Parts: sequence; C-alpha cells; structure tokens
Amino acid sequence: MSEELVVHLSSILKNILKKNSKFIAGYRQVVRKTLYEAEFLKNKTAMEGITVNLLRLLAQLRKSRVAIRDIKPDNLLLAGNKNDYPVFMEYPDSFQIGLIDVETAAYPVTETSHVINQPLLGGTPHYATPAHFFHNDVLEFHFHDVQTTLHLQDWHAVLVIIYNLVTGEVLFEKTTKKISHIIQAINKSHKTGTDITDVLVAVSKEFWNSALQEFDQKLRGNKKILREARIIVPVECIDFFTEQLSREPLNYRLTPSQQKQVLNHLKQPEPVLPIYNLIEIIFSIILQHMYKPDWSK
Repeated sequence: MSEELVVHLSSILKNILKKNSKFIAGYRQVVRKTLYEAEFLKNKTAMEGITVNLLRLLAQLRKSRVAIRDIKPDNLLLAGNKNDYPVFMEYPDSFQIGLIDVETAAYPVTETSHVINQPLLGGTPHYATPAHFFHNDVLEFHFHDVQTTLHLQDWHAVLVIIYNLVTGEVLFEKTTKKISHIIQAINKSHKTGTDITDVLVAVSKEFWNSALQEFDQKLRGNKKILREARIIVPVECIDFFTEQLSREPLNYRLTPSQQKQVLNHLKQPEPVLPIYNLIEIIFSIILQHMYKPDWSK
C-alpha cells in the first residue's frame, strides 16, 4: 500500500469519525455502562456490605459526638480476616471500617460539654460542603446546632462515597468546582469587610442549587442500578433517621405522606431500603439542615 493511499484513507477515516463523533461517543458510553453493570452484579453484595458498615461508622461517630470532617476512601480501612478477603465484604458483621486520618475532627471540649472545639477549616473538594470552610460561630448563627452541622458533613461525604461505590461515578462532579468560589469569596470578605454570615448564605445558595440539579440528574441516570442494590438499615442508625425525619417536613423529594411511610417502614424489624431511597433520604436531611428555605428569596 502506497504512502499516498495510506494518507488518503486516514483522511477519510478522520472525516467519518468527525461527522459521527456524537454517535461514537454515545456508543462508547453504552459499552462502558454495559460492562459496569456486569461488574456491578458480580460485586453487588460486597457494595451492600460496605454501605452498611459505612452507616455503622457514622452511627458510632454520632454516639461519640465526634465529626471527622474529611471522610474519603483514602482515609478508610477495612478490618477483617485477611484469609477471607474479599469475601468478607459480603457479610457486614465479619468486618469493620476504620479511619486513618482524624486531623480535621471536631469534638466536645470535655466529655460533658456542649461546646465543640474549633476544628481546622477546609475539606477534600469532592466530599466537602460550604460549612467545612466557616468557623463554628458562623455555623451556630445560621444553623443553631454546630454539632449536627459538623456531623452532617460526614454524612455528606459518605453519601458521595456510597454513590460512587454503587455506580462508579462521581456524584457532584460539577458542584465540586464551586468549592474554589467559596474560598475566594471568604478571602475577599476579609479584604472588603463583608459580613461573613452573609458570605455563607451566598455561597450556600450557589453550591446547593448546583448540587440539587446534579443530584436529580445523576439519580435519574442510574436509577436501575441504585434500585437493585439494597441494604438492611443498621439498627444503630434507626434513631438518627427517625429523629431527622420526625422534626419537620423535608422540602426535597419526599412528600409529607412519603416521609411518614419511611418512618413507619423504619419501625419494622430489619427494614430494607434500596440504595436509591437511602441516598435520597440522606441528601434530603442534609439539604434541609444546610440550606434554609428563606435563602432562595
């Protein structure tokens, strides 16, 4: 084959690829999704086991009144019989999830105190919320419960981890880019004298509106897989869910009647929830606490 013919054929191929780029990209996406679904079925039980123990970890932290504030896969370890790995991940009672970095943790200044120490500000962007970047007094001003606000930062991180674990995708890929805006706004306020409590409102509106749109989109796109994975809600977490769902109607996704149905369901022995509903409930609780309805006015 002459060099001239090779160049000509390459040119034709490039034109074909260019004209059909959208179709080819779509085809590749379908192939990737099909391959992941096959892998998902093989690992589903392990994903469910890890999810259960992530929830147990959160329950233990709540009981200890500690918020880690930088939970992410790199900071987690699985503790089980190495001879049974990876099978032990399919059985939540056969392993535990531990932490290896608590540098940013928040906790009461004494065992009986309601005062929480001021933790280091900041967080890993994919797992952080706006509240990660503001001092306790600002959180107290807006949310009136610093300990719950800090604890929900950990729930947000675990929400992101569970979604990624089951779908293989990043939950808040676009919203994560807002974190740099938050840091810039805080730094600017130091120079301009803008009230820092107003800055929290402004950046929260930008962050949570983006997160809400992205959450809706991602759940719709992965509904099938997220509904297939199911867990028995750990008994250690029932009180938390019941307390949060009983406080007031959630303004996101769950109607008052659906909220009541969930509460009744949690009273059943070993209540089962699809991951889809689990993360929907968790996100609703976080959003209800960290984004006030009057901020949208």
